[in-house]
Amino acid sequence: MLNEPSLSLLASTVNTIDRSETPARPMTAMSTITKRPKCLMAITEGRGIAIEIGICLFDMNSCECTLSQFADTPTFTRTLQKIDINDPQKILMTSREASESNSSLYQLIEQYYSHISIITLSRRCFNDGAGIDYIKKYGLQEDVPGLLVGVSPKFYCLAATSGTFRFILENEDFVFADHTIKFSYQGAEGTVMIDSITARNLELVTNTTNTRTENTLLGILDKTCTQMGKRLLRMNILQPPCCLDIITDRLDAVNELFESEEGLFNIQSSLKSLVDLDHTIAFIVKVPKVDRKVSRKQTLAVQYSESKINQVIGLKQTVKFIQNAVSYLPYKDDSCILIKTIHKMLSDPAFNEFENAISNVINEDVRIQKTSLGWCQWFTGSRQAYKEAIEDIYELVVEYSESTKLNMKPQFSASSGFFIQMSTSELSDEDGKILPENFINVIKKRKVLQFTTLELKNSRMNESLAEVYLMSDKTISELLQLFRENINFLYKASEAIAILDMLASFASNRLSYNYIRPDFSGTLAIKSGRHPILDHILTFPLVPNDTFASLSSSFQIITGPNMSGKSTYLRQIALLNIMAHVGSFVPAEYASFRLCDQILSRLANDSAFSDIGTSSFMTEMRETAYLLQNVTNSSLVMMDELCRSTSPTDALGIAAAVCEELIQTKAFCFFATHFHELTRTLVIYPNVVNLQFKIDVKMNNRDCLIDYQYRIEDGNLSTENHYGLQTAQLLGLPKQVLSAAYEIVKDVAKER
Repeated sequence: MLNEPSLSLLASTVNTIDRSETPARPMTAMSTITKRPKCLMAITEGRGIAIEIGICLFDMNSCECTLSQFADTPTFTRTLQKIDINDPQKILMTSREASESNSSLYQLIEQYYSHISIITLSRRCFNDGAGIDYIKKYGLQEDVPGLLVGVSPKFYCLAATSGTFRFILENEDFVFADHTIKFSYQGAEGTVMIDSITARNLELVTNTTNTRTENTLLGILDKTCTQMGKRLLRMNILQPPCCLDIITDRLDAVNELFESEEGLFNIQSSLKSLVDLDHTIAFIVKVPKVDRKVSRKQTLAVQYSESKINQVIGLKQTVKFIQNAVSYLPYKDDSCILIKTIHKMLSDPAFNEFENAISNVINEDVRIQKTSLGWCQWFTGSRQAYKEAIEDIYELVVEYSESTKLNMKPQFSASSGFFIQMSTSELSDEDGKILPENFINVIKKRKVLQFTTLELKNSRMNESLAEVYLMSDKTISELLQLFRENINFLYKASEAIAILDMLASFASNRLSYNYIRPDFSGTLAIKSGRHPILDHILTFPLVPNDTFASLSSSFQIITGPNMSGKSTYLRQIALLNIMAHVGSFVPAEYASFRLCDQILSRLANDSAFSDIGTSSFMTEMRETAYLLQNVTNSSLVMMDELCRSTSPTDALGIAAAVCEELIQTKAFCFFATHFHELTRTLVIYPNVVNLQFKIDVKMNNRDCLIDYQYRIEDGNLSTENHYGLQTAQLLGLPKQVLSAAYEIVKDVAKER
């Protein structure tokens, strides 16, 4: 049992930081999603020299609790990534951190996440011992022993757990049933680190120019049919796995689903009919604090009873559709391990037990729908009482209609009870009809009138129906208790549905587009690769490009005129890597990837995300410093036009020094630049490769015609053609300005 300390230990007032006047950073990778998840995140920060962070993330939609503890960088990159991935509605921190001006983490969250409420609690609410007690009380019994072995030494994530549950129990109108919460621990290992700026620049989940469009990597990959699958896909795109076994298992499963086209279609058809199982689990787990007795709060009782009936009926339909989906799985003795695992989890005999338990109290032919007078015919035992109450109401409304010569219909809502409704056209001026005075509480909604009478309001029919609900509620509550005792089965089913839905989405993309299965090796080799987002949205064929990188060609300098395709090429490489790591097939003729632990970038539109009051050059240098501090031998690095925001001499020196630093690592680095001097000065390094995007220029009577090829080639671009000036001419720069520019370029060339 949890010996819960007095809730008075909470700060005397829970402080919500209102930052409506605070200058906001551009929306984060996750914050522009139309429907934000309802998540609560508690963050604790270590006080030592090493930056240790503890996080507890509680998903209010699914009632799953994820714990994390890790060492972070001075810029709190991993913590900010966690916030970007999960996009919580509220962040809990200690009041001491909020009051200390030197808390860098608090300042970063306050500055960058203006759409998230920061709530501060007393430091005493963040107690690691209480965190362990909460896990013991609410965690699934079969999971708790193993979980505690791993998290017991992790003080900070346990403290965050304590703060999370203290806040929920104090501020929500429900508690949790014992041993119904799924706790899990998630470390920083085994995933690809993608910082928030890189996620935005690559347009992983949000388009940088139009946040409402689906022209993102998530948008083109998302063929999921359930909310569980969509959430899993989004999380994987922002934080892909980098474990070869996991990736290979996914690719094997996608291939098997792809080879069974009819089965894939039937699986997705079945999944489309599923309700959000995570939402159903959350409803089962939560127990209202208020005793909803009819004599005390009839409206709440009816609403809550209706909701419980809805969830149970939804679960019954879910079980049927899951069984249909499983029957279409391409399951064989030689099936891949992931297909076998999904089949086993979704073929559990517990499904039949659940269905039988529900069928014992719910009519076989019931559906998730209401008549105009509420729910009907759910329980055999209550059907007659319900029928009699409804008949009495119909008779009363018929009497009203006959006496007034108006066409009236009875209606019901849980909040208003029974009322009468009719069309406004019934009271036309031509007929001289008016609504009698005994009809009260008249409300006009568009083309209908809603009203009631004292006779209807005081009728015992409402009480009769409430008695029916109470009788039904007792039966449903017993059923929910049975579900709580087997809640772990539902968590596993939700997980299996999510992964099946995501894999089916990948297989569906393979059917719709010319995607191939990627390999993994020590080299990066892509033949005729295509930018996945552009390949999806363009109405004309996209020019494919090859890519090759190994330890002997790990640093690649890419030159080319403006608009020749350099930036698109860099993004293409990164996006194809992410697709392969999540287990998706990729748009190419052949592709082999090297496992990477992080994708680092400094791309040309980063300045669009710079802080207010910060120069472009300052933003460049700050992000370049982070990149150099965190690059590893397994990183994938993308740099586009570094140092374009300062003087040419200084820029060339800084760019060359940064290149030399990256060349010394084994990271695969693609460096697009207009500094042609780099192609000559860095060629002394054996792992440096020069690539170019060439264009064809034709001069006709002093007019300039440029043919962009958009194809990567070996070599470095010639500086004698002055492609920049030719592009300016093409775009309509005045002739006198161009003439002066050519003369100045010639003079500068002579001085050199």
